[in-house]
Amino acid sequence: MRLKRLDVYNERLLDAEGENKAQEFLKHKYIKQGMEIERTRLLGEIGELARKYGIEI
Repeated sequence: MRLKRLDVYNERLLDAEGENKAQEFLKHKYIKQGMEIERTRLLGEIGELARKYGIEI
């Protein structure tokens, strides 16, 4: 009986660890996606300003 409890406990730890890794992966992916969106927005804004002031990029 005690061994079965350890198995259940270890399984829960592994599940929690796997869930934490998945959450970290998604968090990094979300941050990277946000950075890419912001980069695209800023490049567009720079392009508009360059055109406005006659600067060729």
